[in-house]
This record gives sequence, structure tokens and C-alpha cells, in this order.
Amino acid sequence: MVRTHTVCSLRFLTLFAVLIFCFTGVVSSQTFTWQAPLPQGNYLSDACLLTDSIFLAIGNSGTIIRSTDQGNLWVTAFRMGGSSARLRSMSFISSTEGWVTGDDGTILHTTDAGISWVRMIAPMPGYGLEGIAFSGPLVGWICGGNADGGFVWKTTDGGTHWDTVYTTGTGFHLIAVLKDSLIAALAGGDGRFVSVSADGGDAWDDWDLSELVAGRAMQILNDGTIWIAGDNEIYRSTDGGLDWDQMYEDPDPSFVSIVFTDAMHGWACDQWQGLTASTSDGGTTWTKDTVNDPAAAWLGLSGIRMRPSGVGLVIGPAGLLFVTTDAGLTWNRRSDEPVGNLESACF
Repeated sequence: MVRTHTVCSLRFLTLFAVLIFCFTGVVSSQTFTWQAPLPQGNYLSDACLLTDSIFLAIGNSGTIIRSTDQGNLWVTAFRMGGSSARLRSMSFISSTEGWVTGDDGTILHTTDAGISWVRMIAPMPGYGLEGIAFSGPLVGWICGGNADGGFVWKTTDGGTHWDTVYTTGTGFHLIAVLKDSLIAALAGGDGRFVSVSADGGDAWDDWDLSELVAGRAMQILNDGTIWIAGDNEIYRSTDGGLDWDQMYEDPDPSFVSIVFTDAMHGWACDQWQGLTASTSDGGTTWTKDTVNDPAAAWLGLSGIRMRPSGVGLVIGPAGLLFVTTDAGLTWNRRSDEPVGNLESACF
């Protein structure tokens, strides 16, 4: 009986030590190491491909991960210890300099391609900062808000100081910019409104999209064309948001992300079935395809981005990550069996 009691006690102590070790790993940003899934399991909300090889991704718990080999191996480049704040959006003006925004008024800045990060003073501490877009090293915009409404802030000194340039009754969740003039911000939880400024943020026009599309993704091309994707539709405006043309509709996908590498070539992905759509004629015609992976078909996708070289990234719920090197003809999984979540990508 004594021997049985000793064995059980040892087993209990061993189990207790394992639990303490696991718990310590969870709460400590210095010692935590993901074992599964790889590359990590935090919810990721945005990403950038700085080059064909250097990838960055951001997400929950103030996490930034980085890869220098096209997504094969990832390391944690930054983590806000003790914080559950989600990093939501990033904007890079070059392969080295960029900014990140997130919950609780978080703004981060890097000048070395994401190796190190410095926290900056927020325009409104404690506000949720949803989207960020810089047009150069000095001028940039942030959108977000709280229960009181939505705000757009502008900086002209690289993010050291911010001024409120627009407010509305509904919170903004996405912002896009063309140089220093044309800015568009999606408002409403379902993206039913878009606010557009053609003079750098001095004057704004609000357009109601509720009869057209629930915007989930947006991009402004170099020629001023604004693309918005959401639900099972893709729309385009060539006159600053005054008129919108439906360019694609399909009953299957529910689009959550869109990207163009030039005026002719674009891609979109849906959030439920692992579907993608692509165009090579400026959006006149679209071809529906699939990532062709059971996990993507089961869990869906949440972001797609493509570089002019044909290197692209698709991410999805539960840590799904796929890379293409042939402009989306084939996709290769770069993550383990899903446990965490990824939502969107940009580069």
C-alpha cells in the first residue's frame, strides 16, 4: 500500500509540474514557445509581404511573427507581454519601414523590416485603432473609434503627432489611401458606408452602400479606382465613390479580401469554403477557383495578397497559411493542422 501511494503521489507531482510549466509558458511573453500548431496559434488579423521572402503577420496578444524564407519558418519578432490587445492593421511604405495599429490605442513603428518595434503615442489613448495607411515616411492616416462613433486621424510627422480630420456616428474599420490625396474609409460593422476624401482629408463625402454590398475589403489603385469586396459581390468605382459598378457576383463565395497588383490583375477570397476568384482583364471577367485543401474547404479563408512576381499568401481561420509562387495556380500549405486563427493579409 505504501508503494502504491508513493507511485500515485509521484504521478500527481509530475502532472502538477507539467501544468505549472504549461501555465507559465502561457502567461510569460519571454518563455512561451508554441508547440502546436506551427508557426503559432494566436489569432492573426493582418500580414505584409515585404519582399518575395520576408513575411510579417500580426494578431492577438500583441503578437508579431516574422519569416525570412517565404513562410517556411516563423519567429516571434514582438509580443506585448501581459496584453490581450489585438494588433489589427499594418502599413509599409518600403521593405523596411512600417506601422502597426491595434486595440487600446496601440501604434508600433519599425525601420528594420520588422526585426524591432517601438511603441508610439496614440491619437486617442484607449480607442480601438482599426486601420492604418501611410503614403510616405511622414503622412499617414488611422481610422477607428469607440462607442461614440468613428474617427479618422492624420499625421504629417511620421506618427509622432495626430490630428482628427473626420468624425462620424459609425466606427470605421478599414482605410485605404492613394498618395496624399484620395482616402477612403469603410464604416459600419458590415461595411455599408464609405467615406471618401479627394483633398487629403480636408473635405469628405459619405456614400451609402447598403443597397449594394457589405464591404469587407478595399483597395485604391494607382489610377484612383476603388475596389470593394464583400458578401458574394465585387464593386468598382472610378469617380471617387460617386458611382459604383458591380463587376462580379457569385452565389457561392462570401468575399472577405481583395488585392490587385496592377490595373489588370486582381484576386479575392471568400471566408467559408476555401474559394478564390481572379481576374486578368481589369475585373471585366473573373475565374472562380479553390485553394484545393480540405482544411480550407472546411474552415474557409480570410485573406489573400499577391506580389507582382506571383508570390502570394492566403490565410484563414485556425492558423491556415498557404503560399503560391505561380500567381495562385497552385497553393502550398505552410502551417500545421489548424488550431489558431488567421484573418487577413496585405502587402
